[in-house]
Amino acid sequence: PAQRGNGPPKMTLEGYGYPGLDGGVDKLRTDEFGRLGDAVYLDHAGATLYSETQARQQADTLLHSVYGNPHSGNPSSEASAHAVAAARERVLRHFNVTPETHTVVFTSGATASLKIAAESYAFGSKGVFAYLRESHTSVVGLRGVAQSRLVPAHCFTENDIVTTRRPGSRKGPAHGATAGASTPEASLAVFPAQSNFCGHKYPLSWVSALRDGEADITLRPFVGRPVACDEESGPRQWRILLDAAALVSTSPLDLAAVAADFVALSFYKMFGLPTGLGALIVRNESAQLLNAKSYFGGGSLDAYSATMLYTKVRDSVSARLEDGTVAFLDIIALQNGFDALDKLGMIPIQKHTFSLGKYTADGLQKLRHHDGSPAVELYCDTDFRSADVQGPIIAFNLRRADGSWVGFAEVERLASLRGVHLRTGCFCNAGACQRYLDIDQPQLERIVKAGYTCGSTTDVVDGRPVGCIRISFGYMSTVSDADALLAFLAGSFVESAPPAASLVALATGGSVVATDSHISPAPSKPVVALEKICVFPVKSCGAFEVDSWEIDEQGLKFDRTWMVISVHGSCISQKQNAKLCLVHPSIDLESRTLTLRADSADPFVLPLDHASTNATLDTENGSDKKSARLVRVCSDNVLGDDCGDAAAQWISAVVGVTCRLVRQNPEMRRECRLTRAASRPGGRVGPADPTQALSLANESQFLLVSQSSMDEVNARAEPGPGDGIANPVSVDRFRGNLVIRGGTAFAEDSWCRVQIGSQVFEITAPCQRCQMVCVNQQTAERTKEPLLALSKFRRHHGATFFGQHLRHIPADSTQPHTISVHDPVTHTTE
Repeated sequence: PAQRGNGPPKMTLEGYGYPGLDGGVDKLRTDEFGRLGDAVYLDHAGATLYSETQARQQADTLLHSVYGNPHSGNPSSEASAHAVAAARERVLRHFNVTPETHTVVFTSGATASLKIAAESYAFGSKGVFAYLRESHTSVVGLRGVAQSRLVPAHCFTENDIVTTRRPGSRKGPAHGATAGASTPEASLAVFPAQSNFCGHKYPLSWVSALRDGEADITLRPFVGRPVACDEESGPRQWRILLDAAALVSTSPLDLAAVAADFVALSFYKMFGLPTGLGALIVRNESAQLLNAKSYFGGGSLDAYSATMLYTKVRDSVSARLEDGTVAFLDIIALQNGFDALDKLGMIPIQKHTFSLGKYTADGLQKLRHHDGSPAVELYCDTDFRSADVQGPIIAFNLRRADGSWVGFAEVERLASLRGVHLRTGCFCNAGACQRYLDIDQPQLERIVKAGYTCGSTTDVVDGRPVGCIRISFGYMSTVSDADALLAFLAGSFVESAPPAASLVALATGGSVVATDSHISPAPSKPVVALEKICVFPVKSCGAFEVDSWEIDEQGLKFDRTWMVISVHGSCISQKQNAKLCLVHPSIDLESRTLTLRADSADPFVLPLDHASTNATLDTENGSDKKSARLVRVCSDNVLGDDCGDAAAQWISAVVGVTCRLVRQNPEMRRECRLTRAASRPGGRVGPADPTQALSLANESQFLLVSQSSMDEVNARAEPGPGDGIANPVSVDRFRGNLVIRGGTAFAEDSWCRVQIGSQVFEITAPCQRCQMVCVNQQTAERTKEPLLALSKFRRHHGATFFGQHLRHIPADSTQPHTISVHDPVTHTTE
């Protein structure tokens, strides 16, 4: 039946666990990966986890042994050389081959292995380079290497591999020539053994079919000179560079049966530790094809002359290709990693991880909204029918009940709050992303123009996703990880009922009637009053509470007049440094001073009034003079006056990073772009409004929040162990200037104008909230709440709302505009 509501679906697993392991996978998880705690780690395709035994064994080795540079001849160096040689044999043994048939070349990772192979390969005069469309970026990047060597590069698909002759009609990969010899047709084809995007396993039978001439690749002009592939020219001499990085972490690879010429991999993908170490496994009969390398480093030559162009390279392929000293201490750690895998066996690991992948994929497909529409779209070619064709990687996107897409950045934000570690984007595989998301070249160009870059949070463009969500399992993953993911997705993204009309209107900027049946009822005709006035003199620092305060053209007088910036001139907020909340500014109007206080430092006093000096623009920012400099606030360049070295030293010591304190220069007017019209569909930011001056605040002059709404959030919050808080969460998390009490929770959603005492304000837009509200303003600790609770009932199309942005509408009066605590609050809805 279709999955409805918030509970995860119930399914069974086949092949799960390690029957011969004492205590099973749960005990393994507890004993070796207890540091995970309640975290749900599902990014093993990015980097799997190392066991505690691995870490202890490596630490013990380093503490009780002496290893030197293996290029020397002393005892410590010989110890390193023997350990590195043993590690090479251990790598080959894992892949069921020996030094007689294969050689291990240590590299910094799979990317370096691929690059070394392409740079060193002896292409024939008619040779070409070809790569599978759904390859990792590190493979696609090899086309640049080919181009630089005037070798045509081509992108092929699975359908481009075609049978050419009957099996056995051609002997050997070199048209009868010596197996390792290069010919004019010598070409290089690269493809992944398993997709890092979705876990699809490509046929390893391609290797022998292409090498033996039983298959060929239909070449399509791409870059370089076009090459025709027809019966007259005959099949090329294909050699195979296999990208095995994604496959070998959870599946066996028998290189005695798979005759790939070159195999690239990274060890941290297999067992977590060490990082920055990989290998190129070279088939010895193909080693002489790697003779085009031009650079040589320490240890790669038998002899050379510094004054003449004379070199004599080493005979060993590993010595020729390993420039400089290998990472011998990391290489020594490989033995511990292989021990961890051998304890379980690669076939049981494959069965275990595949069972988790299938279980989760089945569960994802059962997640359905209240109307029966699917909540998940999987990107999978295999339907998880067999571990022979599918690895434990799942790529997917989420849809709302109305058919619109949930952005992957929104999913990642909420997953992080829940302790779910996953990956989003295109996973360094643009080809797979374009294929599965159906993105053609014109669409790609529009997406880039809209602001998408690799690693950005731009996730939906023109109503379509530009990336997706990926989860992946490792040998220590458990069914509890899968269940936790399914429960998170069901509870956060499966709609059990249509969204409240009031929230839809709030998100779209339409008129609102507060009719959300989930909101707790309030007494009839409640009295609403201003409970707190909070001035934030220094942006992102603590609040200064006052009983009465003046309003100027920018908002509350002196609100967000100062801010902390990085050495590069960009604003530092609590998103980057939560310790800013521990800085408590206060203003003394009589002495005209601003005082900064923190428990860890003596008070620091600054003049309240702007110095009447001729400031000069200073980009060096190293002197103690009152210099002006351009600083960055959100998307605005603002002129700020540096407050000097003493202020910089004080604030740097308190927050623990080098930074500066600047004040907004009054001669450079900043104008608000947030308008009521701009908050409707199509964007929140409109053209600058010359009637609205703005301080260093992000978007608006004032932020109004309701204690009644905060009470509703607290009623839904789930603070628990490790959350760092207990109910209730304080409203100060939302850093509102104006805190009101009374009225129905979220009644402010329907307001258009507000009158506080004698002052009138217009509501310009609801406030979209981010993870900054999860910073405890008293302790600087980060917690899950209140954003987690808000995300359940105040989120619409990727935005989570709490509070209202206001602008002041001044009356024609020569008297100062002031508001006071306990002022009555009235409103209109039109």
